[in-house]
Amino acid sequence: MFFLLFSSNVFCAKLFTDDDLEGYDYSNGQTERAPDTSLHVIQSRGPSQKEDAEYWCNRMTAAKDRLKRAIKGLIDKGITESDIRSSYGRRYIGASAVANAAIEEDKARDEARAARDDVNNIEEEAHRKEIPPGWLYCNY
Repeated sequence: MFFLLFSSNVFCAKLFTDDDLEGYDYSNGQTERAPDTSLHVIQSRGPSQKEDAEYWCNRMTAAKDRLKRAIKGLIDKGITESDIRSSYGRRYIGASAVANAAIEEDKARDEARAARDDVNNIEEEAHRKEIPPGWLYCNY
């Protein structure tokens, strides 16, 4: 719903939306603007703000460390598989070793995906909870 307000002296229009009207308190019969409390969410955290910041920092740091380890493991497994393939060539003797290396590389790839999903989920959760982005990167 939209309302247009025109003044008589000068053509000047202000467009009011439902969001603008929700901010007014009509309980006492007067149209006074209700105080906006949404901006004070972070300030009302009080003394636990530092603890919350440290919690999010530690959580994101642990997830990023897991991601780094998973990527390093994936690279190592890929190198191992290519070394095994090059050493055995097309001989049947190395088929089980190549298969095992391929399985290990798949596990490492799954771990890297899971670690990346964990980092993304933490970022999304922090965004939903209106956590300042600097807390995730230990800038507080």
